[in-house]
Amino acid sequence: MSRVTISLVTYNGAEHLPLFLEGVQKQTFADCQLVVCDNASTDATRELIESHSPSARTIKKETNKGFAQGHNEIMLGTDSEYILVINQDTYLEKDYIALCVDFLDHHPKVASVSGLCVRVHHLRDRDRARKIDSAGISFRYNYFFEERLGNKPLVSIANPQEVFGVSGTAAFYRKSALEKVALVLNGKKEYLDADFFMYKEDVDLAFRLRWAGFTSYVVPAARVYHIRTGKKEAQRSNPFINYVSYRNTVAVWYKNLSAELFLRFIASLLFFEMAKAIYCLIRERSTLCAWRDLMRLRPVLKEKRAMIMSSRKISSSAMVRALHL
Repeated sequence: MSRVTISLVTYNGAEHLPLFLEGVQKQTFADCQLVVCDNASTDATRELIESHSPSARTIKKETNKGFAQGHNEIMLGTDSEYILVINQDTYLEKDYIALCVDFLDHHPKVASVSGLCVRVHHLRDRDRARKIDSAGISFRYNYFFEERLGNKPLVSIANPQEVFGVSGTAAFYRKSALEKVALVLNGKKEYLDADFFMYKEDVDLAFRLRWAGFTSYVVPAARVYHIRTGKKEAQRSNPFINYVSYRNTVAVWYKNLSAELFLRFIASLLFFEMAKAIYCLIRERSTLCAWRDLMRLRPVLKEKRAMIMSSRKISSSAMVRALHL
């Protein structure tokens, strides 16, 4: 078994895959294996993987099971020491894996790392990149999570920096740490919460790793390029994105807020929920249907919350400090 499993979930990614696979093939770290879970793509995704990366192991799905479930299936099938969870619309610089593995090798208390994610309009435009896409997950205004330094000018950052968690765009995880925070219901193990389908699953996992006493870092010397197609614009035109993102944000808080944290953030939480409800009633009523879904999922979310709260290794005060890194 390779030391690193590159976990890729694809869905109609033919536009990006030739350059993505080129970046993987140019890695200076050789002891890695690409495993792909294709979520019922209808374009040339499967053919491109077979022709450009014939050594990759491919799991072919007949229906779209979502980002989280696809990665879970890959991770459950590997005993690699490290797992790189990555998006199909990225390009890795040749030393990305080597630098991240080296950092994890020398910092056994660190559960996850990522490089500096650089924003591009197309993977061919790497030389023209001028902005940061993400330098980890950042928490602000006592409720929101966002890409740390997202959309800021691309500058040289010298040293690794501790962050609350790493973005799922190109995230390295220590498999032994994932085993300690996995959720097990009815004999089924999940590393990423499969009920999330997509969006915020990286925030949820960051919370669980923090509660378990692990830390996360960004290693800026490692760089990955990512196409960010304009989240706000996409949200305005895609009710499903709004719906899933809002639903999963609420689920993250429900699962991961201790009683002490809830009391600390209650004013901000109530303010946000009232403001969101008013906005949705006027502009986005379909998003409010997320509460119907949350009520349906409540028994499962409650069980997952109980697992997380019962296995905490750090105090709520320590979690607050981590949230404000």
